[in-house]
Amino acid sequence: MVATSAGIVETLAGLKAMGARGIPLRGDSGMLVPVGYGDLDDPAAIALLARWRDQAADAYLARSPVTAEGTANWLRRGVLGTPDRVLFWVTEPSGRRVGHLGLFRHDPGTRSIELDNVVRGEADGAPGIMTLATEALCQWCLRRDDIKSICLRVFSDNHRALKLYARAGFAETMRRPLVRHETADGWKWEEAPELYREPVARHFVTMRLTKSAARGPVFSIVMPARNEEGNLPRAHAELTRAMEALGEPYEVLLVDNASTDGTGKLAEGICARDARWRYLRFSRDFGVETSMLAGLRAARGDATVVLFSDLQDPPELIGEMAARWREGFDVVYGVVNRRGGEPWWKALGARLFYRIMRAAGETPLPADATDFRLLSRRAREAVAACGERNRYFRGLSHWVGYPSRAFRYDRRPRTAGVSKAPPFYMMALAARALTAFSLAPVHLLGLAAMAAFLVATGCTALWALGPGTGPLGITGPVALQWWTLASVLAAGWTCGEYAGRTYRESRQRPEYLVEHAIRWDNAGESGGRMTVETAAPAPVRFSGYHTPRDPSPAINLPGRQRPAWAPPTRC
Repeated sequence: MVATSAGIVETLAGLKAMGARGIPLRGDSGMLVPVGYGDLDDPAAIALLARWRDQAADAYLARSPVTAEGTANWLRRGVLGTPDRVLFWVTEPSGRRVGHLGLFRHDPGTRSIELDNVVRGEADGAPGIMTLATEALCQWCLRRDDIKSICLRVFSDNHRALKLYARAGFAETMRRPLVRHETADGWKWEEAPELYREPVARHFVTMRLTKSAARGPVFSIVMPARNEEGNLPRAHAELTRAMEALGEPYEVLLVDNASTDGTGKLAEGICARDARWRYLRFSRDFGVETSMLAGLRAARGDATVVLFSDLQDPPELIGEMAARWREGFDVVYGVVNRRGGEPWWKALGARLFYRIMRAAGETPLPADATDFRLLSRRAREAVAACGERNRYFRGLSHWVGYPSRAFRYDRRPRTAGVSKAPPFYMMALAARALTAFSLAPVHLLGLAAMAAFLVATGCTALWALGPGTGPLGITGPVALQWWTLASVLAAGWTCGEYAGRTYRESRQRPEYLVEHAIRWDNAGESGGRMTVETAAPAPVRFSGYHTPRDPSPAINLPGRQRPAWAPPTRC
């Protein structure tokens, strides 16, 4: 919570002063820059506001000809001259203005304020930037002691805006019917009279965001990649289509395992166009398991999906996974029916591996399960908190023991690039999984030691009876060799038992080193180390709310009344 020595009105007045500090968007994806008195003397700024007001005429209650002079008067009197009103430019990292939004009508009695003038002015602005701008401004307000809730009004037929506000956590509180009236130079919408009996085509929807409802992305997509320049553009297109169909806010965490092709450049371009994407590049190839670890630790969503950038696992199945998650399952994992395009040795090796793990592993693993899976927040946090270096993601996600559910699908063949899992890598992965979740090899060594001891005891007994007493012809050197073999096996078994239990905790090197990061807030934390500093400072992150002990005193504005649209007791 921000301790506010100045009230909201005084704070807004300071924002409108020249040179006022802006509000950064999450992940260094842009900035909210206050519109100040200096913009009144900037013809380009006035022209830009006039153009945006004209093209967004349907978002206003009244329509009349838009002129530069009228826009300047509106800015001077309606915004800068109103104590409890402020307007912000929404700017991209380059400084380009792509839209605006503002605050209006502070009500000290209910400690509420209204969000208004949310307009995307440039259609080619970064996707998702207006959502991030709305989120940043709402969090800035709700961190204050003197703001308890944020209200807004939007037309009922503005479905895109309704979806945007719902994603930010706003909930509808009321609807008022509107009637359109023609005027001399345009038209205006007015609230329908109490006895109005005709059908209405439009309503004014009042929505409210409280401190408890403010939230971040619902889904986090962790996408490991290495040398995937042929697949990355298609991955962006398919994943965007699949996630927008769900209608929930999301983020994509692309983890580049030190690619040597153009993957990095493509990723930077995608992040520049789409503010929902975040990017992390390792200093060298630390392996796919480490890539998933970095993504899990940085994810912020209520549910996290691991999806490889080769797109052999279809992104459109995320909707099915989300449905299972909403049923109450913490781990929703894919099971392959057919492995499209994979060589016979890989399919055979996978079957053999899973059967060995089911027989010898401490944690049973479902046959033919893949890394394509969804984890709930508590499952993700549990898996990410496991401190072992010898990681096996599929095993850990089942080891946590939370309710899980499988779904079957056909894996698609690659359309570009080559597999990053050659035979020796698959063998190393199998060895990692076996040693991470089983001490069976050490136990087999112990069984072999016991068998050698039995044979040695038998040989000693036969030798003690004297030469020529049996057909085996056991001599002293033969018995001694068996005792030596049994001792060596027993020593190896004992050392292996202790080493197998301490190995997981003994290595303390960082899991990965970071070369470059975009919007990756904790690149230098949680086990990873920065080797090259990012240029932008870490964004301000919301850290929670508490009930103020001494709330700011109410501010009475002369001549201003409580907003007529506000419900009597709820806002």
